[in-house]
Amino acid sequence: MVLNVEHVYRKGIGNINEDAYVLLEDEGIFSAIDGATGLGGLSGSIAAEILREAIAGGTGQLVERVIKGNDKLREEAVSAFNKEQSFEDIPKHMRSSCGLAAVKINQVSERVQLLDYVTAGDCILFVQYVDGRIRQVNIDHIDPLDGIAIKMLTSYWIERFGEENPNALKEEEVFLIHKEFREKICEVLKINRNKLNTVEGYGIIDGSKEAEWFLEKGTIPLINVKKILLLSDGMKIHSPRKNPLSNEWLHTAEIAFAHGLEYLEKMVLDMENSDPACYDYPRLKKHDDKTGILVEL
Repeated sequence: MVLNVEHVYRKGIGNINEDAYVLLEDEGIFSAIDGATGLGGLSGSIAAEILREAIAGGTGQLVERVIKGNDKLREEAVSAFNKEQSFEDIPKHMRSSCGLAAVKINQVSERVQLLDYVTAGDCILFVQYVDGRIRQVNIDHIDPLDGIAIKMLTSYWIERFGEENPNALKEEEVFLIHKEFREKICEVLKINRNKLNTVEGYGIIDGSKEAEWFLEKGTIPLINVKKILLLSDGMKIHSPRKNPLSNEWLHTAEIAFAHGLEYLEKMVLDMENSDPACYDYPRLKKHDDKTGILVEL
């Protein structure tokens, strides 16, 4: 069923890795999970770990495991804030949430395999066919919202330093200035986060009943499929400010399928280490948590 599995898992700039993953090769279950900490609220690691446990240790169809995990997250959120407070009273931007790309390979006959999948947020699922074509299964709806805040960060650097590249500064100074600029975009980040699980925003697992409506799910017959790729957004290739890529996610998948996850991870890290100001490769933080799973059939 599965010839080979490669995975990477690396902490970003935070104190803990808020990503999680599932590798159950014998059961054909794989998942990349990206926790998101509430703004002034609960750690994203809570949501990520609950969903990891629900997928890895649960029973039933893949989507049923994810929904059970979402229900468990709802209970944990209420308990963490105030047991007498209803879940709906917890502001969206303060909730622990997570995106994921999860798959289960089902052998339905001697020669036929089906791929069940569930996705949410900015964890992206790809399949590659034997002729080299790449299919991106789900869309990153968070990226356009992040882009608003990222453009603001870049404009602050330009206002402060003109055409001087801030990466020429001492890294300690870059850190302090970037922190100052991040505080200036907090309100935009909050507005974006409050759009979760709405048609104006994006789907994410946050414990709400609405989260179930915004799950992307389905089945793909594995016709001439040779590889399956699951990535958290920390593995995405960064687009250069002066020469932006037309499709960052597709470019990322092309590299992963051609060269493997360790090669991709090194490329991303080299970009990030060369640009602590998040200026040449505009983004919200120097290093995000990174999770990737590459399955060869």
